[in-house]
Amino acid sequence: MKKQLRKFLHLLRKYRAEQTTPEQTRMMDIWYDSIDYDQRHSALDTDPNMEKEIWERIEQGRFQEPQPKTRRLWWSSVFMRRAAGAAILVLVGAFLMYKYRGGNRPAISGVATEATAHLNMVTNEKDSALTVHLSDGSKCRLAAGSSLFYPTSFEARSRVVYLKGEGYFEVEKDAGRPFLVYSDHIVTRVVGTSFTVKKLKGTSNIEVAVYSGKVMVQKMTKKAGVSDEKPVLLTPNKKVTYLSGNDALVRGLMDKPVLLNDYHNADLSEAFTFKEVPVSAILAVFEKAYGVRFSVSSELIKNCIVTADMSQDPSLVSNLEILCAAINANFEVRDEDVMISGEGCR
Repeated sequence: MKKQLRKFLHLLRKYRAEQTTPEQTRMMDIWYDSIDYDQRHSALDTDPNMEKEIWERIEQGRFQEPQPKTRRLWWSSVFMRRAAGAAILVLVGAFLMYKYRGGNRPAISGVATEATAHLNMVTNEKDSALTVHLSDGSKCRLAAGSSLFYPTSFEARSRVVYLKGEGYFEVEKDAGRPFLVYSDHIVTRVVGTSFTVKKLKGTSNIEVAVYSGKVMVQKMTKKAGVSDEKPVLLTPNKKVTYLSGNDALVRGLMDKPVLLNDYHNADLSEAFTFKEVPVSAILAVFEKAYGVRFSVSSELIKNCIVTADMSQDPSLVSNLEILCAAINANFEVRDEDVMISGEGCR
């Protein structure tokens, strides 16, 4: 619709400048005669459906030849038609500015509205994710109901976007231009990586989870500046949660850790098939594959011998369940680490 309106505005400009072809002039004349000027003039300023109706009537060419009138309308002269075209041009242009540059923009906690007023905004009104392509080649997969504010072109020294809701980012590497995502209360800074920023349902808490690369997360000041507190550095499969009630950043492990990039194309049937291998060796493989640290409650656990095929499911949680079942143990996540507890093999 935005493209169609641009075409319509272009046609109006040509009509006003008397540069239209005879057929275009006839079409515009018929259109003018098929509407009531006074009503349309005010409706353009208030009725959001007018945007669609204007173009549909022009594009479809389904105007009816005007019926003979008992009196000539005051604006039916060529001069007044040009003036009417100029007025509509201004009104439609103002409407577009309102729709695509402002109006009903969601507020981001800690960010002044002026910071996003000049940026493009896209809101995902679908039930499925919407991919937004940025000027540097980076992408954001925007979750349903979420909004992203971004410039047409990034600045020379930085790449800044604003997020309300949830988005999964794949950022192009550019060491000279860090990529910053401002969301409620926090700033996420990266060079090139993939990560998710989302607001946790039913709370005001914000979570940042990293899938690849490294990410720095800091709290914002009341004026949308960066806090002086030491930033939290995240590596793959790690997350940090901003607790709004405590104004604190809490580190943790992602709910579903994924294989690191080096293992995406690896032969898991070889890497994750263990035959009479000690637990210590299996945990060493897991540390490299998932970037997660492991600890045990007893040294006896490390020496337990295990034979198992864990190549069918690359999920860390699934493989830990298989391992613990084999040695009669349990595991729990403690901050960013995994603790395996038990009496050891018998």
